[in-house]
Amino acid sequence: MNKFFKSLRTKTLAVGIALPSVLGTVNFACTDLDTTPYSLITPDQFFKNDAEFLGAMAPVYAQLRALQWSYHNIQQHSTDETMVPQRGGDWGDGNRWKQLHRHTWDKSHSDINDAWNSSYTGIARSNSLLEALDASTLASAAAYKAEVRVLRAFYYYTLLDMFGGVPIYKSATADKNNLPARSTAAEVFSFIETELKEASAALPKTKVHGRVNYYSAQALLTRIYLNSQFFTGTVTTAGLQKGATKWTELIAAADNVINSGEYGLESDYFASFLPSNQGSKENLFVSVNLNIAGNGLSFNQRQLHYNHALPQSPWNGFTTLAETYNKFSEQDYRKNMFLIGQQCSNFTNADKDGNCPAGTTKLTDRQGNPLIFTSTVANFDNANESEGIRVLKWGIDTGAVGGDSKNDYAWIRYADVLLAKAEALNETGNTAGAAALVNQIRTRAKLGNLSAAQTASQSAMRAAIFEERGYEFIMEAVRRLDMIRAGTYTSADWQFKEKKEAFRVLYPIPQGAIDANSKLTQNAGY
Repeated sequence: MNKFFKSLRTKTLAVGIALPSVLGTVNFACTDLDTTPYSLITPDQFFKNDAEFLGAMAPVYAQLRALQWSYHNIQQHSTDETMVPQRGGDWGDGNRWKQLHRHTWDKSHSDINDAWNSSYTGIARSNSLLEALDASTLASAAAYKAEVRVLRAFYYYTLLDMFGGVPIYKSATADKNNLPARSTAAEVFSFIETELKEASAALPKTKVHGRVNYYSAQALLTRIYLNSQFFTGTVTTAGLQKGATKWTELIAAADNVINSGEYGLESDYFASFLPSNQGSKENLFVSVNLNIAGNGLSFNQRQLHYNHALPQSPWNGFTTLAETYNKFSEQDYRKNMFLIGQQCSNFTNADKDGNCPAGTTKLTDRQGNPLIFTSTVANFDNANESEGIRVLKWGIDTGAVGGDSKNDYAWIRYADVLLAKAEALNETGNTAGAAALVNQIRTRAKLGNLSAAQTASQSAMRAAIFEERGYEFIMEAVRRLDMIRAGTYTSADWQFKEKKEAFRVLYPIPQGAIDANSKLTQNAGY
C-alpha cells in the first residue's frame, strides 16, 4: 500500500497536520459558523514536493468514504431495492429506516443531515487545498488542482442529486454574516459541468488506484448528462418540471471512456466487488476502503445474520424486496448475489432439497432453529430474524475489522457508462446501437440478447434499459435517480410504501443548515 492510501486511515490526523485550515472551515455550510479559519501552515511553508501535496490531499479523498454511509442510506432505502424491517428491539433506530422506505422523512432526518454535511465537508477540504495550490510553486500543481476540482465537482454533484440548487462556495473561508443564497439547480449543474470539462484538460489519462483521472471526470459527465432533465429542472409541490436534455454531450463523454482502451467489463460480474477489486478495470471512480475499524465498507456487516461467520458478528438488518428479487430470471448470473432459503456456513444457499454443499453445515438462528431466509417480510414493524432476502454483492473480506472490509466502493463503473450511452442512443433514435451496448451487459450476465419485442420501438427499448439497470446496479445507490428519470420514484407502490407526494424527488434542506444560513430557502413541499 502506498503512502497516500496509508494516510487515508489516519484522515483526522492528516487534516490536523497537513491541512489545519480545514478544521476551521469544514462546517461553514453546515451548522457551526463560530470558528475562524486560521491555518497553522501557510502556502509558502507547504507544498514543496509531491509527497507533501499527497498528504494534504488524503482527507479530500477520505471524505468519499465518509459520504458512503449517509448517501448510500438515503439513496438505497428510499427505493424498491432495500428495506430495513424492525426485528424486535433491533433496527428501530428512531424510525429512520422506515421513514426513508415509506417516503415520510422530514427536514430533521439524521441521514439527510449527515449527507448534506458530508458533501460540504468534502467541498470545504477541496477549497482549502485549491487555495493553497494557487499559491504553490510546485511544477505539478496544475494537475493536482485539476484532480481536486473533479473531487469538488463530485461533492457538488451529490448535493445537486439530493437537494437540487444549493449554495456554491469557491473559497475556503466564509463570512458567517453574509453567506450565499442557494444557486438554482441549473446553475449548480452548469458549475459542475464547467469544472469537469476544464479540469479534464489537465488530468492524466494514466490509472492510479483510488485517484481520479481524465476518464473519471468523463464518466462523471456521463452521469450528470444522463440526469440533466432532473438536475436542470424545477421541483414544485406538483412535481418535477423537466429541464434540458444532454444526450449528444453524454455520448461524446461516454465515447472518451469507451474508446480509451483503459477500461472495460470484467469477465466475471462480481470481480468489481471483491476485497481484491483494487485493480478492477471496470471501476472508474471509487472510494478506497480499508479493513480497519471505521475506515472500510460495512455493507455485508449490515445485512448478514448474526450467526454468519464474519470476523465480527453481523448486524442482521438490510434486505431486498421479494418483488425486486422476483424480477431476476433464473438464468441471470447476477441472481447468485441473493441469499434465500436455508443458509449454509459458506455464505451460500442450500439446494432445492435443503442440502448444503459438502464440507459445510446448515446455519441456525439464535434460538437454534434452521436459518431460513424467507422471500417476504410479513410485518415491517415486527419482523423475525430470518425474514427477508439478503444481498451478498460485495465479496467477504476475512480480514475485516470491526465490520469494515477493504472492498473499494465504485461510485461509477464502466457498465454505467455503457448503459448511459445506450440510453442516449435510444433517445436520439439509434435503438439498434443502444441494443448492442445493452447486450454486452447481458452477455456477461449469461443471458441472451434482448428480444425482438424489447427492441421493436424506442419506448420498448427505454423500458428494457431501465430494467437492465435495475439488474446490473442493484444496491449501488443509483436506483433513485433511475426511478426519477423513469417517473416512478414517488408514484410507484412497493411493499410497505404507497404513492407519495411528487415533490419528494428532492430531499429537504436540513433544518440545521437553514438555522445557520438565513438565506437558505426550503425545498417545495417541506
